[in-house]
Amino acid sequence: MKNFIALTSWKQKATDEIVQAHVAFLRELAKKGQARLAGPIVAGKEVDDEAGIFMFKAEDMEAAHTLMATDPFISEGFQAYDLRQVKVATPETNFDFEAE
Repeated sequence: MKNFIALTSWKQKATDEIVQAHVAFLRELAKKGQARLAGPIVAGKEVDDEAGIFMFKAEDMEAAHTLMATDPFISEGFQAYDLRQVKVATPETNFDFEAE
């Protein structure tokens, strides 16, 4: 599986119900080993109410877009996203992204 990062931006304010659905979506992906990290971007000392980040695993770019389309924030029209594949370098790979 490949790593992807989605930079998200708000189109409208999320309801409590949609936030709960989004968290359930992330938890389900975590159980499958696909979710790597997620959260709002912080600007200075404040949470940026306009942007977020989500890193996850998928087979390819098409599968990554399909996965993003199932996130309630996206499917219900609360967020837009920009998606990129990421070559991850970690201490476990001796910071060699080719080992991925």
